[in-house]
Formats: sequence, structure tokens, C-alpha cells
Amino acid sequence: MPKIDDPSGPFDDATVIEVDATSIDGFAGTIEGQVTANYIPYAARIVPSYELGARFGFANRSAEVKAARDRHTDCLRGAIDQLRGFAEASQALVAAARFVAEKYRDSDAFSAATVDEVAQELNAAMRTVQKQRGDAV
Repeated sequence: MPKIDDPSGPFDDATVIEVDATSIDGFAGTIEGQVTANYIPYAARIVPSYELGARFGFANRSAEVKAARDRHTDCLRGAIDQLRGFAEASQALVAAARFVAEKYRDSDAFSAATVDEVAQELNAAMRTVQKQRGDAV
């Protein structure tokens, strides 16, 4: 049987897509491990101090200092949102990678089953034809 990428075969313009689902699982595990072991603990340490807002200029009644303090507080709150967003995006990436790996494994299993079924059907048909001709194997 010719290989799919074999130019002498019937599928000379097709390209095999080889996906190592285990590598995708490994990627997902690495991301999840880093987020769990490093990112979340670090974010958990800094978020409480960011939630306090700006910690300067309390005794200064200057409008400029107040504006700077307000802007700094807004930036800290934005940073908190970004920290949470990164964690959520990482979790989504992990889930998507695991989903893709699962679908590739399912596809490979289905393809293998389908190829086996086709081979069995062809062999059965050949045996039937041979029996009809009287030269059964």
C-alpha cells in the first residue's frame, strides 16, 4: 500500500499531518504546573498590597498629588485585573490543549478502526469472490 506522501501513490498531493498528542498534553501540563506553582502564589502575595491602592501622598493636599495617587490606584487595580486575566487565559489554554490532544487521540483511534474495518471488509469480499470462483484460499 503506498504511503500518503509517496509521489507514486494515488495521494501525491496530500500531506500527512502528524500530531503527537502526548507532547500537547506535556505542553498543557507544563503551563498548568508553572501557573499553579509559580504564578498563582506570586499573584496571591502581591494582590493584597495592590488592593490597598496608592500608598503615598496622604498628608499632601495638592490636587496634582491626589491625581497622581488616584491614577496610581487605577493602575494597581488594572494590574490586578491583568493578573487574574492571565491566570484565566492560562487555564483556558490548558483546557484547549487537552481538548485538542483528546480529539487527535480519538481521531487516530477512529482512523485505525476504520482502516481495520475496511481491510476486514475487503478481505471478506475477496474470500467471497474466490469461493464463488471455486479457488478458495
